[in-house]
Order: sequence, then C-alpha cells, then structure tokens
Amino acid sequence: MQDNSFKHVKMSFEDYHELTTKLTAALRDEIMAKLNISYAAYYKKLKKGNWTTSERDLLERIYKSHIGSLVSNLVA
Repeated sequence: MQDNSFKHVKMSFEDYHELTTKLTAALRDEIMAKLNISYAAYYKKLKKGNWTTSERDLLERIYKSHIGSLVSNLVA
C-alpha cells in the first residue's frame, strides 16, 4: 500500500523570502501596501524579524496565497 502522507515543512517568512527571488518585488509591494509601511520600514522589519503578531498573521496569509506561484517558479 502506498503511503500518501505528506511531510510538512515549516518555513519562516525569512526562508520563504529567500526562496522567492522571482516574486520578491511583488510580495514586498503587497506587504508594504497591506501594512501601510515604507520600503525602509519593510526591510528593517525583515532584517530584525520584529513583526508584531498581527503582522505575522497577515504575512502568513499573503505568502500562503503565493504558494502556487512559488511552486511553479521552483519547478520551472
């Protein structure tokens, strides 16, 4: 019998960001717009990892919506 179970890999936002070079600008722009933060503030938060809980929730929703594009870009 085949095992159809999947292993789930947990990625931090920083891991996801590194893997999505083709999507980085669009992802960054969407996050900046939804959080109403500047370019400098975005990169400061990214570098320090000091996202609030509500920001992290939003980040998770945004990058989950980009998973299909990520997989397509990694496979291509």
